[in-house]
Amino acid sequence: MKKTNWMRWILAAVLVWAMLPILPAMADEGAVLTTDKTTYTEGEPIMVTAVGAGADWVGLYLASDVPGEQASIWWYYVDKEGVASGDKVNLCDAPFVNPNRPELYDVPAGEYKVMLLANDGYEVIAEILVTVVAAETEPVPTEPATEPVTEPETEPATEPATEPATDPATEPETEPATEPAAEPTTEAATTVADATDADATDTDANDAESGCSSMLCGMSALVVAMTAAAGAVLLRRRRH
Repeated sequence: MKKTNWMRWILAAVLVWAMLPILPAMADEGAVLTTDKTTYTEGEPIMVTAVGAGADWVGLYLASDVPGEQASIWWYYVDKEGVASGDKVNLCDAPFVNPNRPELYDVPAGEYKVMLLANDGYEVIAEILVTVVAAETEPVPTEPATEPVTEPETEPATEPATEPATDPATEPETEPATEPAAEPTTEAATTVADATDADATDTDANDAESGCSSMLCGMSALVVAMTAAAGAVLLRRRRH
């Protein structure tokens, strides 16, 4: 008989322990709180269904938060503000967000709890623990890692080595060596030619003057001779 009683007590304790997770949701008659699962990846919606009345509301908290002492992250009313009792709501995009916790708006990896609270207050009706894990990082593509290494090594090594070596070395040696040597030679040749032309002009002028002098002398002699001849003729006539 005593052995049978001990077995009953053990079975009752097991049943109570098994029902502990759902007892809070049964505390208020007609109130129900469920989530589509209990483990999520970062960025994944947390879908919540809550049944309540009046100003009952659902809030998302860190697992270590105490409602009333810490503010919720996201929250919504169960049966007003555009939501009806029993609707499925993405708690990560709920109608209301607390401005004091912007660092948790994206719901980063960590432990959280979804809480159904009574009549716009902090009396807990139901609570569900959920876990958010970090999203898997995508493998780094190989092509973007290759292209940035190839382009910078090719272009800067070719262009700066060719252009600056050709232009500065060629132009300063060619132009100054040609022009200054040509111009003074031309001017000197022109000066010599001009001097030659001037000498030739002076010589011609001197020759012309000499010629004129010779002609004048000849004409004077002719006039003298003709005068003398005329005088002789007159003398002869007078004698005859």
